[in-house]
Amino acid sequence: MKMLLLADPTLEKRTEHDWVGNNAAFTCPFCRRVFIVSAMLHRNGRPCPGCERCTGHVIGGRNTGGEAFIEWADDGAQQPPAN
Repeated sequence: MKMLLLADPTLEKRTEHDWVGNNAAFTCPFCRRVFIVSAMLHRNGRPCPGCERCTGHVIGGRNTGGEAFIEWADDGAQQPPAN
């Protein structure tokens, strides 16, 4: 499983993801669709509504030690395009 963790300080200046409170916006690395994930509404994560090839997760809040991340299968056949 590959993962992109939004708490990574190197992502602070990037514009394809955002995390406020217990909600995060992710850009699918495959189809490039932007989708929102809520820690309250999507307790088991939310698959990309465009292609379902990745899943976004939010656990807790940004300012309270939570995590927000997007993950996808690392099977070699479905590698996301380079950004």
